[in-house]
Amino acid sequence: MRGIYLYRPLNRDRHPATAALKAPAYLATWLEAFPDSQPTNCDFEDWAENAVLLHEARQREIDLQILPSAQMLWISSTAFETPRSEPGAPVGAMFGHWSGADFINGLPVPISLVGQDAHAAGAASEYAASPVFQRHAGRRTIYVDATADHLEHVLAEILGNRTETDVFLKSVKKGFSDIVHITAGSSLSRQVFDQLDGLDLDFMHYEGNRRMLLAQDVIHCGYEYRLFVVDGKLVTGAGCVEHHTPLDNLEVFDPQMEPRRNRSSVDTYADVRDQHLAFAEKFVEEFAAEHGRHLDYCLDVALDDQGRTFVIELNPPLNCGRYASDVGAWMDAVIARTEAAA
Repeated sequence: MRGIYLYRPLNRDRHPATAALKAPAYLATWLEAFPDSQPTNCDFEDWAENAVLLHEARQREIDLQILPSAQMLWISSTAFETPRSEPGAPVGAMFGHWSGADFINGLPVPISLVGQDAHAAGAASEYAASPVFQRHAGRRTIYVDATADHLEHVLAEILGNRTETDVFLKSVKKGFSDIVHITAGSSLSRQVFDQLDGLDLDFMHYEGNRRMLLAQDVIHCGYEYRLFVVDGKLVTGAGCVEHHTPLDNLEVFDPQMEPRRNRSSVDTYADVRDQHLAFAEKFVEEFAAEHGRHLDYCLDVALDDQGRTFVIELNPPLNCGRYASDVGAWMDAVIARTEAAA
């Protein structure tokens, strides 16, 4: 293969004691790469998220270069936290996690990233500004700048003529998300600051910063599902089931879901999966027309209380938990795209 493939796993000095029983193939690959790894009581799902990337790469005989450990890692990504491609460098792909040094100084190995550059990350991390997203969101989603006046204005827009309502707030950089309750008749921003400890200090620290928060209507969210897009194409997907890993995968687009996340038992729902896929195919085409086809991201969708699929959010590849997706199918797509470009 001509492409360059880099990988930086987390916690290469340990693996869960249950891995020998639950994931012997993953463990064998892990120990081949990291023979000093010791069994501990570390989280199985977190380990599997790392081990599956290494295992699927080894299965495909990719010449994978293991990057050195780093103290500060980006486990989420925005356009402002992604290393830029180096013009003229060999084409490649990055698996695992960026480090702070990568972001500041560039990767240890010069590489021209395909689909993981700042444009790709920016399109996904700034999804709420997209007219395509707004058409398919099923709710109001409004950016909030770091000023009390702008927060007041946005909250008033969401409240409208009602006397009270709930508002879902989340920080753009994944720092927090929470639901607040606001009531007409007094300062709406002060009500939020009183409910979310420390947010007023964040507003003072980042005063004037644009797009600090997302304010959204609160809506019913069921049968949550994550779809993975590589080079503008759907390649795999799975229900957002917290305890699932790729070891639980049944199909490329896995049908297992929870009617209410973390509140329901897991079952197979092929009809809901098919509805989500039909919606996603339309969304991905429209998003590609808006931002270009050579993008990697994951697309989270769900059903509202009327049984309609809507889009929850988009994330760049570095912020995509795998759940029971088919990581092999995802990696095949990354390799195909990278080799074609190389």
